[in-house]
Amino acid sequence: MMRTLEKTGTATAPPNLFDVGRLEEAGLRVAQRRYEPAQTIFMAGDPAESLYLLVEGMVQICKYYGNYRRATVALLKDGRGFGEFDLFGKDRQSASARAMTDCRVASVRKGDLRLAMERHPGLAVEMFHEFSEKFRYSEQTMGMLLHRGVATRLASLIPVLAERFGEHGRDGVALTIPLTHGEVAEMVACTREAVSKALGELRSEGFIELGQRMITITDRAGLREHAARMGTSFPVHIE
Repeated sequence: MMRTLEKTGTATAPPNLFDVGRLEEAGLRVAQRRYEPAQTIFMAGDPAESLYLLVEGMVQICKYYGNYRRATVALLKDGRGFGEFDLFGKDRQSASARAMTDCRVASVRKGDLRLAMERHPGLAVEMFHEFSEKFRYSEQTMGMLLHRGVATRLASLIPVLAERFGEHGRDGVALTIPLTHGEVAEMVACTREAVSKALGELRSEGFIELGQRMITITDRAGLREHAARMGTSFPVHIE
């Protein structure tokens, strides 16, 4: 039964609906390659002939705007698909991808994938769900940024990062990805200076602690309440 919950301040990450093994079961040839931290996987404008799957590690997806300013549009962990998901239209990558840690990335050619979907309708259904969840997650993430101050955007973003990249410790939940203030600014569409000021405000409120390229959530409930005070609710559908 489908039911709707009102959830404030965070976007629910899309589930992993297929993996390398599932693609190989469908008879697809899957190529795998390792990348070192900061190594480029593909650039915007590169041919979009393949779909990528992150087997191990973390990947940053970003776009470049005027004066080559970079904006992070996604951070991905093990099991996520990335690249242009349009199997019939776009022939160029619209964003860039680079490894944030040591990564192992699998790729499958879209032409082969289209043929496999014709032979295996179940795979087509899984792909459709993956595309739909990716779109819904992007819509939720954008909703967190609209009409909000920088501190509120961060109060929404940090718990999302913690759900996907956090480690529980004695002092709270620490993000396992080292992020500079500039990299955080790329995620919330503002300047590095504004992020530094807003993080200081959240620390003064007792919600977080800051270390060397490290953020630790010390009051998760308080952080969510802070985001909720200035944010709007959006529906999350749960099967």
